[in-house]
Amino acid sequence: MASLHVPPEVQYQTRHEQCLEMLDMWGDQVPHGWVTGDDELGHHTRFRHDLRERGERYVLGVPCNTTIRDLEAPSPEYQGCGRVCLSKGGGLGDDITTR
Repeated sequence: MASLHVPPEVQYQTRHEQCLEMLDMWGDQVPHGWVTGDDELGHHTRFRHDLRERGERYVLGVPCNTTIRDLEAPSPEYQGCGRVCLSKGGGLGDDITTR
């Protein structure tokens, strides 16, 4: 069996990191109106957050068991189960929270 050599400067990146890097490198040079992706990209909160921070419009699939809330509405109070977002005073604090 042949071995594979990976140069030390090559770092592992998740699919989300690769997408963001491509947007950083080529986003200004390649005209685009939207970023699209499947539910594997869509269920990662950090990826959606990073797209919003960059001002990117996006359409991403999300798993069918995902609860969605309005970002313009105030964050609901923590009910004692699930993830707590400490940065927003204990509310759920994100656009999508899975149970």
